[in-house]
Amino acid sequence: ESGGSNITDIYDVKTNTWSEGSVGGRTRWNHSSLVHNGKAYYFGGQDRSGVATNSLDVYLLPGRQLGWIEGPIGPKGRTGAVAGAIDNRLYFFGGASEDGSLSKIVETFDTVSNRWLDSTTPTGDFTVKELSSSVIIGSKMLIFGGRNGDSVSDDLFEFDLIEQDIQRGLSAGSGNERYSHQALAHDQKMYVLGGLDEFDRLLDTITVYSNRSGWSELPTTLSTGLANFSALLHADKIYIFGGKTASGVTDKLEILDLNSFSISQADSAPNARFGHSGAIVGSRMFFWGGSNKDGPLETMDLYDLVSKKWVEGVPYSPELMHRSEEHTSE
Repeated sequence: ESGGSNITDIYDVKTNTWSEGSVGGRTRWNHSSLVHNGKAYYFGGQDRSGVATNSLDVYLLPGRQLGWIEGPIGPKGRTGAVAGAIDNRLYFFGGASEDGSLSKIVETFDTVSNRWLDSTTPTGDFTVKELSSSVIIGSKMLIFGGRNGDSVSDDLFEFDLIEQDIQRGLSAGSGNERYSHQALAHDQKMYVLGGLDEFDRLLDTITVYSNRSGWSELPTTLSTGLANFSALLHADKIYIFGGKTASGVTDKLEILDLNSFSISQADSAPNARFGHSGAIVGSRMFFWGGSNKDGPLETMDLYDLVSKKWVEGVPYSPELMHRSEEHTSE
């Protein structure tokens, strides 16, 4: 399985259906993504040749003019980095650089001035990794797990983005080491899902971290071991899409209810993918990039939650790609 994808799958949580959207942005996988003020930002990752890229693409989400913006080039290429946003700044940390070395540098993008700020190195006691997960709670980015060479971690670090300081938190304990997983914040808790362990075995477990009560494990598991997937939170539910299973790349979408801790299945997407990213604005979910067994895809997919029907989206055209100078402020 190789090659990246520049196809976007869109899932509408109100209409409960998928639809095809436009192809856009540069092909990438294992990249970082954030949603901020009606825009989805996609940075870094591996390009079609497998090299860490420093490109930034911005997708204008519904409610604005639809289309892609070619953002300013970042200071250095980065793949498998964690990302977070506070106020009008996007932070990218960790991951591997173009030469394969793990990076201690924080790259910061200002969404108002539409420019990259000076690179910084945080203070504190920390170990950098790739393919970790992160969530934002208050002014801190909680970074969990990840891989450093052959070592897979159960470490938790608390990164104060304002003070640019990282402190070691409470580790999850033996047996909870993982990478290529996902984490989401809900009700001041961090939910950690799936991934690969130190022996590259697929995990289906879901663990929870709370600053008050520490670590615990949900009685519910994913329907199968899963890695390199995306997970999005909407209305007390986590939507888990795509990724790698023991039988290959999947197009499945399953839903974890955080009230009942039950798992349900939605219709499959038109395109299976792994190493992709997801974004949500309003009632629509966007899944973009990644790879599948056949290489890059050429359509965007949208699923409507109310009609439960597949809807054909807008085909890509070069006119949808804008230069960043046309959109220099929020």
